[in-house]
Amino acid sequence: MRYWLALLFLWVSAVQGQVLVRMNPSAQMETLYAWASDHQAQVEPVCKEWNLYRLLFKEGIPILDRPSEVADWQVEKAVQRRYNPNDPLVALQKYLPLIQADRLWDYQRTHLNRRGEPLVIALIDDGLDTSHPDLVDNLWVNSNEIPWNGLDDDQNGYVDDYYGWNSGDQSPEVFNDESVYYEHGTMVAGIAGAKGDNGIGVTGLVPTAKLLPILCYPSNGVDTDLGVIRGMIYAYRQKRLWLESGGTAGIPISVLNMSVGMDNAFPEDAPLWCSLFDSLGSVGILSIAATTNQNVDIGSSGDIPSLCSSRYLLVVSNSDTKDQAIGSGYSAEFVDLAAPGEGVHTTRVYSKNTSNPYKNGGGTSFAAPQVSGTALLMHAESCLVYLNLREQNPDSALRLMRTWILQGTDTSAAFRTRTASGGRLNAYRAFESMHEWCMQHDPVYGHSEPRLATGRMYPNPSLGSIHFEGSSGMAHLRICNAMGQVLHSGPMVEDLDLSGWPAGCYQVEIQWQSGHRQWETLLLLAQP
Repeated sequence: MRYWLALLFLWVSAVQGQVLVRMNPSAQMETLYAWASDHQAQVEPVCKEWNLYRLLFKEGIPILDRPSEVADWQVEKAVQRRYNPNDPLVALQKYLPLIQADRLWDYQRTHLNRRGEPLVIALIDDGLDTSHPDLVDNLWVNSNEIPWNGLDDDQNGYVDDYYGWNSGDQSPEVFNDESVYYEHGTMVAGIAGAKGDNGIGVTGLVPTAKLLPILCYPSNGVDTDLGVIRGMIYAYRQKRLWLESGGTAGIPISVLNMSVGMDNAFPEDAPLWCSLFDSLGSVGILSIAATTNQNVDIGSSGDIPSLCSSRYLLVVSNSDTKDQAIGSGYSAEFVDLAAPGEGVHTTRVYSKNTSNPYKNGGGTSFAAPQVSGTALLMHAESCLVYLNLREQNPDSALRLMRTWILQGTDTSAAFRTRTASGGRLNAYRAFESMHEWCMQHDPVYGHSEPRLATGRMYPNPSLGSIHFEGSSGMAHLRICNAMGQVLHSGPMVEDLDLSGWPAGCYQVEIQWQSGHRQWETLLLLAQP
Protein backbone atom coordinates (compact mmCIF):
# COMPACT_ATOMS: atom_id res chain seq x y z
CA MET A 1 0.00 0.00 0.00
CA ARG A 2 1.33 3.43 -0.93
CA TYR A 3 -1.22 5.79 0.62
CA TRP A 4 1.40 7.60 2.71
CA LEU A 5 3.78 8.06 -0.16
CA ALA A 6 1.10 9.34 -2.50
CA LEU A 7 0.01 11.96 0.00
CA LEU A 8 3.52 13.11 0.79
CA PHE A 9 4.40 13.32 -2.90
CA LEU A 10 1.53 15.72 -3.53
CA TRP A 11 2.60 17.85 -0.60
CA VAL A 12 6.18 18.00 -1.83
CA SER A 13 4.93 18.79 -5.34
CA ALA A 14 3.16 21.95 -4.18
CA VAL A 15 6.28 23.15 -2.36
CA GLN A 16 8.68 22.48 -5.21
CA GLY A 17 6.44 24.13 -7.81
CA GLN A 18 4.23 21.85 -9.85
CA VAL A 19 1.20 23.22 -11.65
CA LEU A 20 -1.59 21.65 -13.70
CA VAL A 21 -2.69 23.69 -16.72
CA ARG A 22 -5.50 23.14 -19.23
CA MET A 23 -4.97 24.84 -22.55
CA ASN A 24 -7.63 26.33 -24.83
CA PRO A 25 -8.64 23.95 -27.66
CA SER A 26 -7.14 26.26 -30.28
CA ALA A 27 -3.89 26.83 -28.41
CA GLN A 28 -0.56 26.37 -30.17
CA MET A 29 1.44 24.07 -27.93
CA GLU A 30 4.70 25.59 -29.14
CA THR A 31 3.68 28.68 -27.19
CA LEU A 32 3.39 26.71 -23.94
CA TYR A 33 6.77 25.00 -24.44
CA ALA A 34 8.47 28.31 -25.23
CA TRP A 35 6.89 30.00 -22.19
CA ALA A 36 7.95 27.09 -19.98
CA SER A 37 11.53 27.30 -21.25
CA ASP A 38 11.66 31.02 -20.48
CA HIS A 39 10.55 30.28 -16.90
CA GLN A 40 12.86 27.29 -16.33
CA ALA A 41 10.01 24.79 -16.29
CA GLN A 42 9.47 21.40 -17.84
CA VAL A 43 6.26 20.41 -19.59
CA GLU A 44 4.80 16.99 -18.85
CA PRO A 45 1.69 15.82 -20.76
CA VAL A 46 -1.06 14.52 -18.49
CA CYS A 47 -4.05 14.08 -20.82
CA LYS A 48 -3.71 15.44 -24.37
CA GLU A 49 -7.36 14.69 -25.09
CA TRP A 50 -8.30 17.27 -22.46
CA ASN A 51 -5.34 19.54 -23.23
CA LEU A 52 -4.04 18.94 -19.72
CA TYR A 53 -0.34 19.41 -18.92
CA ARG A 54 1.84 19.61 -15.88
CA LEU A 55 4.49 22.31 -15.41
CA LEU A 56 7.47 21.54 -13.18
CA PHE A 57 9.23 24.72 -12.03
CA LYS A 58 12.78 24.75 -10.71
CA GLU A 59 12.16 28.03 -8.91
CA GLY A 60 9.04 29.81 -7.66
CA ILE A 61 5.71 29.56 -9.48
CA PRO A 62 4.91 32.74 -11.49
CA ILE A 63 1.54 34.11 -10.44
CA LEU A 64 0.77 36.93 -12.91
CA ASP A 65 2.71 36.04 -16.05
CA ARG A 66 0.80 33.15 -17.64
CA PRO A 67 0.36 32.17 -21.29
CA SER A 68 -2.79 33.69 -22.78
CA GLU A 69 -3.82 30.29 -24.19
CA VAL A 70 -4.20 28.83 -20.66
CA ALA A 71 -7.84 28.10 -19.81
CA ASP A 72 -7.24 26.79 -16.27
CA TRP A 73 -4.25 27.02 -13.96
CA GLN A 74 -4.08 24.97 -10.74
CA VAL A 75 -1.21 24.48 -8.31
CA GLU A 76 -1.03 20.86 -7.17
CA LYS A 77 -2.14 20.51 -3.57
CA ALA A 78 -2.21 17.83 -0.95
CA VAL A 79 -5.35 15.75 -0.63
CA GLN A 80 -6.61 13.89 2.42
CA ARG A 81 -7.73 10.30 2.27
CA ARG A 82 -10.71 10.47 4.57
CA TYR A 83 -10.64 6.94 5.83
CA ASN A 84 -12.76 6.48 8.91
CA PRO A 85 -13.15 3.04 10.49
CA ASN A 86 -16.71 1.82 10.95
CA ASP A 87 -16.14 0.66 14.53
CA PRO A 88 -19.03 2.33 16.41
CA LEU A 89 -17.12 3.06 19.64
CA VAL A 90 -14.08 4.65 18.03
CA ALA A 91 -15.34 8.12 19.00
CA LEU A 92 -14.85 7.12 22.64
CA GLN A 93 -11.16 6.40 22.00
CA LYS A 94 -10.13 10.01 22.47
CA TYR A 95 -6.44 9.17 22.78
CA LEU A 96 -6.25 8.09 19.14
CA PRO A 97 -6.66 11.54 17.52
CA LEU A 98 -4.52 13.09 20.28
CA ILE A 99 -1.50 10.98 19.32
CA GLN A 100 -2.59 11.27 15.65
CA ALA A 101 -2.71 7.51 15.21
CA ASP A 102 -5.84 7.86 13.11
CA ARG A 103 -3.85 9.73 10.44
CA LEU A 104 -1.77 6.62 9.84
CA TRP A 105 -4.68 4.32 9.03
CA ASP A 106 -4.84 5.76 5.51
CA TYR A 107 -1.49 4.14 4.86
CA GLN A 108 -1.48 0.87 6.82
CA ARG A 109 -4.21 -1.64 6.03
CA THR A 110 -2.43 -4.98 5.77
CA HIS A 111 -1.22 -7.46 8.39
CA LEU A 112 2.14 -7.80 6.61
CA ASN A 113 5.24 -5.63 6.37
CA ARG A 114 7.04 -5.00 3.08
CA ARG A 115 8.87 -8.32 3.36
CA GLY A 116 5.59 -10.19 3.64
CA GLU A 117 6.05 -10.91 7.36
CA PRO A 118 3.10 -10.76 9.79
CA LEU A 119 2.95 -7.86 12.25
CA VAL A 120 3.24 -9.61 15.61
CA ILE A 121 3.17 -7.95 19.01
CA ALA A 122 3.89 -10.09 22.07
CA LEU A 123 1.97 -9.16 25.23
CA ILE A 124 3.44 -10.28 28.56
CA ASP A 125 0.40 -9.96 30.82
CA ASP A 126 -2.41 -12.03 32.33
CA GLY A 127 -3.48 -13.48 29.00
CA LEU A 128 -6.28 -12.33 26.75
CA ASP A 129 -9.80 -13.40 25.87
CA THR A 130 -9.39 -15.61 22.81
CA SER A 131 -13.17 -15.57 22.29
CA HIS A 132 -13.61 -11.80 22.18
CA PRO A 133 -15.22 -10.83 18.84
CA ASP A 134 -12.95 -7.77 18.51
CA LEU A 135 -9.76 -9.77 19.17
CA VAL A 136 -10.32 -13.25 17.77
CA ASP A 137 -9.51 -12.34 14.15
CA ASN A 138 -6.23 -10.73 15.19
CA LEU A 139 -4.89 -13.60 17.28
CA TRP A 140 -1.54 -15.04 16.26
CA VAL A 141 -2.01 -18.68 15.30
CA ASN A 142 0.87 -21.16 15.24
CA SER A 143 -0.14 -23.02 12.09
CA ASN A 144 2.71 -25.51 12.58
CA GLU A 145 1.13 -26.75 15.80
CA ILE A 146 -1.86 -29.12 16.01
CA PRO A 147 -3.86 -27.63 18.89
CA TRP A 148 -4.38 -29.52 22.11
CA ASN A 149 -2.95 -32.90 21.08
CA GLY A 150 -0.34 -32.88 23.84
CA LEU A 151 2.57 -32.91 21.37
CA ASP A 152 5.23 -30.39 20.37
CA ASP A 153 4.38 -30.73 16.69
CA ASP A 154 6.64 -27.93 15.48
CA GLN A 155 9.46 -28.95 17.83
CA ASN A 156 9.99 -25.44 19.15
CA GLY A 157 10.26 -26.64 22.75
CA TYR A 158 6.68 -25.78 23.73
CA VAL A 159 3.72 -28.18 23.62
CA ASP A 160 0.49 -26.94 21.97
CA ASP A 161 1.50 -23.24 21.90
CA TYR A 162 -1.17 -22.60 19.28
CA TYR A 163 -2.11 -19.07 20.44
CA GLY A 164 0.90 -18.29 22.62
CA TRP A 165 2.24 -19.50 25.95
CA ASN A 166 1.37 -19.52 29.65
CA SER A 167 4.79 -18.94 31.18
CA GLY A 168 3.31 -18.79 34.66
CA ASP A 169 2.05 -22.38 34.56
CA GLN A 170 4.24 -23.61 31.67
CA SER A 171 1.16 -24.56 29.65
CA PRO A 172 -0.56 -23.50 26.40
CA GLU A 173 -3.54 -22.02 28.30
CA VAL A 174 -3.40 -18.28 27.56
CA PHE A 175 -6.85 -17.46 28.97
CA ASN A 176 -7.80 -18.73 32.42
CA ASP A 177 -9.52 -17.67 35.63
CA GLU A 178 -6.79 -15.09 36.31
CA SER A 179 -7.45 -13.57 32.88
CA VAL A 180 -11.18 -13.36 33.57
CA TYR A 181 -10.88 -11.93 37.08
CA TYR A 182 -8.38 -9.16 36.30
CA GLU A 183 -9.19 -8.53 32.57
CA HIS A 184 -5.92 -6.58 32.36
CA GLY A 185 -4.37 -8.38 29.40
CA THR A 186 -7.61 -8.30 27.40
CA MET A 187 -7.80 -4.52 27.88
CA VAL A 188 -4.15 -4.01 26.92
CA ALA A 189 -4.61 -6.19 23.82
CA GLY A 190 -7.56 -4.11 22.63
CA ILE A 191 -5.52 -0.89 22.79
CA ALA A 192 -2.70 -2.37 20.76
CA GLY A 193 -4.59 -4.46 18.24
CA ALA A 194 -8.38 -4.77 18.39
CA LYS A 195 -9.69 -5.59 14.93
CA GLY A 196 -10.46 -2.40 13.03
CA ASP A 197 -13.14 -1.63 10.46
CA ASN A 198 -15.19 -4.71 11.35
CA GLY A 199 -18.34 -2.84 12.32
CA ILE A 200 -18.16 -3.65 16.03
CA GLY A 201 -16.69 -2.11 19.16
CA VAL A 202 -13.36 -0.31 19.11
CA THR A 203 -10.25 -0.36 16.97
CA GLY A 204 -6.69 -1.02 18.00
CA LEU A 205 -3.80 1.27 17.27
CA VAL A 206 -2.77 -1.36 14.71
CA PRO A 207 -6.12 -2.70 13.43
CA THR A 208 -4.37 -5.57 11.63
CA ALA A 209 -1.89 -6.56 14.34
CA LYS A 210 -1.28 -10.19 15.25
CA LEU A 211 -1.59 -10.56 19.03
CA LEU A 212 0.63 -13.06 20.82
CA PRO A 213 -0.43 -13.51 24.47
CA ILE A 214 2.17 -14.62 27.02
CA LEU A 215 0.42 -15.23 30.35
CA CYS A 216 3.02 -14.61 33.03
CA TYR A 217 1.06 -15.22 36.24
CA PRO A 218 0.75 -18.72 37.74
CA SER A 219 -2.76 -19.88 38.59
CA ASN A 220 -1.73 -20.66 42.19
CA GLY A 221 -1.74 -16.93 42.94
CA VAL A 222 1.97 -16.72 43.79
CA ASP A 223 2.90 -13.86 41.44
CA THR A 224 6.69 -14.03 41.36
CA ASP A 225 8.75 -12.76 38.48
CA LEU A 226 9.66 -16.25 37.25
CA GLY A 227 6.70 -16.19 34.87
CA VAL A 228 7.87 -12.87 33.41
CA ILE A 229 11.39 -14.22 32.88
CA ARG A 230 10.06 -17.38 31.24
CA GLY A 231 7.81 -15.24 29.06
CA MET A 232 10.68 -13.09 27.85
CA ILE A 233 12.67 -16.24 27.10
CA TYR A 234 9.73 -17.63 25.11
CA ALA A 235 9.55 -14.48 22.98
CA TYR A 236 13.31 -14.51 22.43
CA ARG A 237 13.40 -18.17 21.42
CA GLN A 238 10.51 -17.86 18.98
CA LYS A 239 11.98 -14.82 17.21
CA ARG A 240 15.42 -16.45 17.04
CA LEU A 241 13.84 -19.58 15.57
CA TRP A 242 12.04 -17.46 12.97
CA LEU A 243 15.33 -15.87 11.90
CA GLU A 244 17.30 -19.12 11.89
CA SER A 245 14.64 -20.99 9.91
CA GLY A 246 14.17 -18.29 7.31
CA GLY A 247 10.58 -17.76 8.42
CA THR A 248 9.43 -21.38 8.30
CA ALA A 249 9.28 -21.79 12.10
CA GLY A 250 9.03 -19.59 15.16
CA ILE A 251 7.24 -16.23 15.39
CA PRO A 252 8.22 -12.90 13.72
CA ILE A 253 7.78 -10.79 16.85
CA SER A 254 8.55 -7.10 16.23
CA VAL A 255 7.47 -5.53 19.51
CA LEU A 256 7.05 -6.80 23.08
CA ASN A 257 4.65 -4.94 25.38
CA MET A 258 5.18 -5.32 29.12
CA SER A 259 2.49 -3.68 31.24
CA VAL A 260 3.82 -5.44 34.33
CA GLY A 261 6.63 -4.56 36.72
CA MET A 262 8.02 -4.40 40.25
CA ASP A 263 7.62 -1.26 42.35
CA ASN A 264 10.55 -0.02 44.46
CA ALA A 265 13.02 -2.37 42.77
CA PHE A 266 16.44 -1.63 41.29
CA PRO A 267 18.50 -3.34 38.56
CA GLU A 268 20.57 -5.22 41.12
CA ASP A 269 17.29 -6.78 42.31
CA ALA A 270 16.43 -8.04 38.82
CA PRO A 271 19.58 -8.49 36.70
CA LEU A 272 17.86 -11.19 34.63
CA TRP A 273 15.13 -8.81 33.48
CA CYS A 274 17.61 -6.22 32.25
CA SER A 275 19.84 -8.70 30.44
CA LEU A 276 16.82 -10.31 28.77
CA PHE A 277 15.84 -6.97 27.21
CA ASP A 278 19.26 -7.00 25.58
CA SER A 279 18.68 -10.57 24.38
CA LEU A 280 15.34 -9.60 22.89
CA GLY A 281 16.95 -6.65 21.15
CA SER A 282 19.64 -8.89 19.69
CA VAL A 283 16.96 -10.62 17.58
CA GLY A 284 15.24 -7.37 16.59
CA ILE A 285 12.52 -7.09 19.25
CA LEU A 286 11.88 -3.63 20.68
CA SER A 287 10.43 -3.78 24.22
CA ILE A 288 7.97 -1.23 25.60
CA ALA A 289 7.37 -1.12 29.36
CA ALA A 290 4.89 0.70 31.59
CA THR A 291 6.45 2.46 34.56
CA THR A 292 4.91 2.35 38.04
CA ASN A 293 1.58 4.05 38.73
CA GLN A 294 3.04 5.53 41.92
CA ASN A 295 3.72 9.26 41.59
CA VAL A 296 7.40 8.96 42.52
CA ASP A 297 10.81 9.76 41.12
CA ILE A 298 11.80 6.25 40.09
CA GLY A 299 15.48 7.17 40.04
CA SER A 300 15.43 7.32 43.83
CA SER A 301 12.40 5.16 44.65
CA GLY A 302 13.17 2.38 42.18
CA ASP A 303 11.14 0.56 39.54
CA ILE A 304 11.71 -2.45 37.32
CA PRO A 305 11.83 -2.62 34.38
CA SER A 306 12.00 1.19 34.18
CA LEU A 307 15.56 1.34 35.52
CA CYS A 308 16.95 -1.30 33.18
CA SER A 309 19.54 0.42 31.02
CA SER A 310 18.88 -1.62 27.87
CA ARG A 311 18.98 0.44 24.69
CA TYR A 312 16.25 -1.85 23.33
CA LEU A 313 13.70 -0.67 25.90
CA LEU A 314 11.33 2.31 25.98
CA VAL A 315 9.69 3.26 29.30
CA VAL A 316 6.28 4.96 29.28
CA SER A 317 4.45 7.07 31.87
CA ASN A 318 0.83 8.20 31.95
CA SER A 319 -0.96 11.36 30.84
CA ASP A 320 -4.51 12.44 30.04
CA THR A 321 -6.21 13.75 26.91
CA LYS A 322 -5.55 17.34 28.05
CA ASP A 323 -1.81 16.69 28.01
CA GLN A 324 -1.41 16.75 31.75
CA ALA A 325 0.82 14.27 33.54
CA ILE A 326 -1.16 11.78 35.64
CA GLY A 327 0.31 10.41 38.85
CA SER A 328 2.82 7.80 37.71
CA GLY A 329 6.54 7.19 37.86
CA TYR A 330 8.63 10.05 36.53
CA SER A 331 12.28 10.73 35.74
CA ALA A 332 14.07 12.94 33.23
CA GLU A 333 16.59 10.13 32.87
CA PHE A 334 14.78 6.80 33.12
CA VAL A 335 11.25 7.46 31.75
CA ASP A 336 11.39 8.02 28.00
CA LEU A 337 7.99 9.49 27.14
CA ALA A 338 4.35 9.75 28.20
CA ALA A 339 1.20 8.52 26.46
CA PRO A 340 -2.48 9.29 27.20
CA GLY A 341 -3.41 6.17 29.16
CA GLU A 342 -6.13 7.78 31.28
CA GLY A 343 -9.81 7.11 30.45
CA VAL A 344 -8.98 4.64 27.68
CA HIS A 345 -11.95 2.80 26.16
CA THR A 346 -11.00 -0.73 25.20
CA THR A 347 -11.97 -4.40 25.16
CA ARG A 348 -12.91 -6.36 28.28
CA VAL A 349 -13.59 -10.06 28.90
CA TYR A 350 -16.50 -11.00 26.65
CA SER A 351 -18.34 -13.24 29.12
CA LYS A 352 -18.64 -10.40 31.66
CA ASN A 353 -20.85 -8.34 29.36
CA THR A 354 -21.68 -10.00 26.05
CA SER A 355 -23.90 -7.11 24.96
CA ASN A 356 -21.14 -4.51 25.49
CA PRO A 357 -17.74 -6.14 26.13
CA TYR A 358 -15.88 -2.80 26.45
CA LYS A 359 -14.92 -0.58 29.37
CA ASN A 360 -12.76 2.37 30.41
CA GLY A 361 -9.44 1.95 32.14
CA GLY A 362 -6.53 4.10 33.17
CA GLY A 363 -2.88 3.83 34.09
CA THR A 364 0.55 3.33 32.62
CA SER A 365 -0.55 -0.17 31.55
CA PHE A 366 -2.79 1.46 28.96
CA ALA A 367 -0.23 4.07 27.92
CA ALA A 368 2.47 1.53 27.03
CA PRO A 369 0.51 -0.36 24.31
CA GLN A 370 0.00 2.94 22.49
CA VAL A 371 3.77 3.21 22.10
CA SER A 372 3.98 -0.49 21.24
CA GLY A 373 1.35 -0.02 18.55
CA THR A 374 3.19 2.98 17.13
CA ALA A 375 6.40 0.95 16.89
CA LEU A 376 4.51 -1.84 15.13
CA LEU A 377 2.90 0.59 12.69
CA MET A 378 6.32 1.98 11.81
CA HIS A 379 7.67 -1.52 11.36
CA ALA A 380 4.74 -2.23 9.04
CA GLU A 381 5.44 0.68 6.72
CA SER A 382 9.21 1.03 7.02
CA CYS A 383 11.34 0.53 3.93
CA LEU A 384 13.12 -2.66 2.95
CA VAL A 385 16.51 -1.13 3.74
CA TYR A 386 15.40 -0.66 7.34
CA LEU A 387 13.82 -4.12 7.60
CA ASN A 388 17.02 -5.69 6.29
CA LEU A 389 19.05 -3.64 8.75
CA ARG A 390 16.81 -4.83 11.57
CA GLU A 391 17.66 -8.42 10.73
CA GLN A 392 21.36 -7.93 10.00
CA ASN A 393 22.21 -5.25 12.56
CA PRO A 394 19.36 -5.06 15.10
CA ASP A 395 21.34 -2.78 17.40
CA SER A 396 21.48 0.01 14.81
CA ALA A 397 17.91 -0.57 13.65
CA LEU A 398 16.31 -0.49 17.08
CA ARG A 399 18.30 2.59 18.05
CA LEU A 400 16.81 4.26 14.99
CA MET A 401 13.31 3.19 15.99
CA ARG A 402 13.83 4.60 19.49
CA THR A 403 15.12 7.86 18.03
CA TRP A 404 12.17 8.22 15.65
CA ILE A 405 9.63 7.69 18.43
CA LEU A 406 11.34 10.06 20.86
CA GLN A 407 12.00 12.74 18.24
CA GLY A 408 8.32 12.63 17.33
CA THR A 409 6.97 13.49 20.78
CA ASP A 410 4.87 16.59 21.42
CA THR A 411 6.92 18.39 24.04
CA SER A 412 5.45 20.57 26.77
CA ALA A 413 6.22 21.89 30.23
CA ALA A 414 4.04 19.15 31.73
CA PHE A 415 6.59 16.50 30.77
CA ARG A 416 9.84 18.48 30.75
CA THR A 417 11.10 17.18 34.06
CA ARG A 418 9.14 13.92 34.05
CA THR A 419 10.45 12.25 30.88
CA ALA A 420 13.75 12.14 29.03
CA SER A 421 12.10 13.32 25.79
CA GLY A 422 10.10 16.02 27.56
CA GLY A 423 7.05 14.96 25.66
CA ARG A 424 4.02 12.81 24.91
CA LEU A 425 3.74 10.24 22.14
CA ASN A 426 2.79 11.49 18.67
CA ALA A 427 2.50 8.47 16.39
CA TYR A 428 2.24 10.51 13.21
CA ARG A 429 5.34 12.62 13.87
CA ALA A 430 7.32 9.48 14.72
CA PHE A 431 6.12 8.05 11.43
CA GLU A 432 7.33 11.16 9.60
CA SER A 433 10.83 10.70 11.05
CA MET A 434 10.90 7.11 9.83
CA HIS A 435 9.63 8.15 6.40
CA GLU A 436 12.28 10.83 6.02
CA TRP A 437 15.04 8.32 6.83
CA CYS A 438 13.68 5.79 4.35
CA MET A 439 13.44 8.42 1.61
CA GLN A 440 17.14 9.18 2.13
CA HIS A 441 18.41 5.61 2.41
CA ASP A 442 16.19 3.43 0.22
CA PRO A 443 16.25 4.21 -3.53
CA VAL A 444 13.02 2.32 -4.24
CA TYR A 445 11.08 3.65 -1.27
CA GLY A 446 8.49 6.07 -2.59
CA HIS A 447 7.74 4.00 -5.65
CA SER A 448 4.35 2.35 -5.83
CA GLU A 449 5.63 -1.22 -5.85
CA PRO A 450 2.96 -3.70 -4.73
CA ARG A 451 3.57 -5.77 -1.66
CA LEU A 452 4.03 -9.46 -1.94
CA ALA A 453 0.65 -10.98 -1.27
CA THR A 454 0.80 -13.93 1.04
CA GLY A 455 -1.36 -15.80 3.51
CA ARG A 456 -1.36 -18.69 5.96
CA MET A 457 -3.32 -21.94 6.08
CA TYR A 458 -4.11 -23.68 9.34
CA PRO A 459 -4.51 -26.07 11.06
CA ASN A 460 -2.16 -28.28 9.12
CA PRO A 461 -2.47 -31.27 9.57
CA SER A 462 -6.25 -30.97 9.63
CA LEU A 463 -9.15 -33.15 10.70
CA GLY A 464 -11.69 -31.82 8.23
CA SER A 465 -11.57 -28.04 7.88
CA ILE A 466 -8.94 -25.39 7.12
CA HIS A 467 -8.77 -21.66 7.65
CA PHE A 468 -7.02 -19.25 5.27
CA GLU A 469 -5.58 -16.05 6.67
CA GLY A 470 -5.36 -13.41 3.97
CA SER A 471 -7.69 -11.33 1.83
CA SER A 472 -10.61 -13.58 1.07
CA GLY A 473 -11.97 -13.10 -2.42
CA MET A 474 -8.71 -11.43 -3.53
CA ALA A 475 -7.10 -14.67 -4.70
CA HIS A 476 -7.95 -17.92 -6.43
CA LEU A 477 -7.75 -21.18 -4.48
CA ARG A 478 -7.11 -24.57 -6.00
CA ILE A 479 -6.60 -27.91 -4.25
CA CYS A 480 -5.36 -31.05 -5.97
CA ASN A 481 -4.88 -34.61 -4.74
CA ALA A 482 -1.66 -36.61 -5.09
CA MET A 483 -2.66 -37.64 -8.64
CA GLY A 484 -3.03 -34.03 -9.75
CA GLN A 485 -6.81 -34.12 -9.93
CA VAL A 486 -8.44 -30.77 -9.08
CA LEU A 487 -10.80 -31.27 -6.15
CA HIS A 488 -11.56 -27.62 -5.43
CA SER A 489 -11.22 -24.46 -7.50
CA GLY A 490 -12.70 -21.07 -6.75
CA PRO A 491 -12.22 -17.72 -5.02
CA MET A 492 -10.23 -17.81 -1.80
CA VAL A 493 -12.44 -18.12 1.28
CA GLU A 494 -11.71 -17.82 4.97
CA ASP A 495 -12.91 -21.32 5.92
CA LEU A 496 -13.18 -24.45 3.81
CA ASP A 497 -15.00 -27.62 4.89
CA LEU A 498 -13.10 -30.77 3.92
CA SER A 499 -15.29 -33.21 5.81
CA GLY A 500 -15.69 -36.41 3.81
CA TRP A 501 -12.39 -36.02 1.98
CA PRO A 502 -10.13 -39.08 2.32
CA ALA A 503 -7.02 -38.83 4.48
CA GLY A 504 -3.81 -38.00 2.63
CA CYS A 505 -1.64 -35.23 1.22
CA TYR A 506 -3.09 -32.45 -0.94
CA GLN A 507 -1.44 -29.67 -2.91
CA VAL A 508 -2.90 -26.24 -2.14
CA GLU A 509 -2.27 -23.40 -4.59
CA ILE A 510 -3.20 -19.75 -4.00
CA GLN A 511 -2.87 -17.36 -6.93
CA TRP A 512 -3.08 -13.70 -5.93
CA GLN A 513 -4.30 -10.93 -8.19
CA SER A 514 -0.75 -9.58 -8.38
CA GLY A 515 0.26 -12.83 -10.14
CA HIS A 516 2.14 -14.17 -7.11
CA ARG A 517 1.55 -17.88 -6.52
CA GLN A 518 1.80 -19.65 -3.20
CA TRP A 519 1.92 -23.43 -2.69
CA GLU A 520 1.51 -25.50 0.46
CA THR A 521 1.11 -29.19 1.18
CA LEU A 522 -1.91 -30.05 3.32
CA LEU A 523 -2.00 -33.22 5.37
CA LEU A 524 -5.57 -34.36 6.00
CA LEU A 525 -5.87 -36.84 8.85
CA ALA A 526 -8.44 -39.60 9.10
CA GLN A 527 -11.65 -37.96 10.28
CA PRO A 528 -13.56 -39.32 13.29
